Amino acid sequence: MEAVEPAELGINPYLRALSGKARNLWLTGDADEAGRVADEAIECARSLRHPATRCVTLLWAGEVFAWQENWSRLREIADEYEAIVKVNGFTPYHFAVLGLRGQIAYAEGRLEESIALLDACLDGLMKCHYTMPASMFRNSLAIALCASKDVGRAVLVCDEAIREIESNGDKLYLPKLLIAKASAHQIAGERDASAACLRDAFCVARRQGAAVYETRIRQLAS
Repeated sequence: MEAVEPAELGINPYLRALSGKARNLWLTGDADEAGRVADEAIECARSLRHPATRCVTLLWAGEVFAWQENWSRLREIADEYEAIVKVNGFTPYHFAVLGLRGQIAYAEGRLEESIALLDACLDGLMKCHYTMPASMFRNSLAIALCASKDVGRAVLVCDEAIREIESNGDKLYLPKLLIAKASAHQIAGERDASAACLRDAFCVARRQGAAVYETRIRQLAS
């Protein structure tokens, strides 16, 4: 199927739907097909030769590879994204590049660098009023903070993200954020609070049909 012309601000309806399909496939447990569809969306965006459309698609479809922990593929996406941003001077997207680099730094065990990059990413996104990817990177920041044992701040970051989600109605990231918050409480020895977060996460995941998160929550709760 051929993508339509690039839409305003790079939001192409066909590519947005294809990116959403890739994400839904991962959430329902079909990781291999999710990766294939994500790559299809990215290649289709590339063929349109429209820099903003490519950036949006790389970010939204490419997130599937972060979820898969396919860090080598995410690094390729970050490199391509950054090259487009540099040529075109897309300031808001520059901060998203920092977020992608922060995710990769976390995967490579560079926690301080990861937190610094994700903090800079979120600060820049807020200053540019480009909030669409904020939940994605707040979740990554919370996970990195948990890994560095800064659980108090991890809970605060999760709570901020959850408030924004409840305000905006975008609940895709809610199970993962609640899982991250549960992990922070668990590290802090707050078992009841951790269990409550996992129960909430399971209820949301069940409503969303997010089988991947349901399985993950059962493992954590056992």
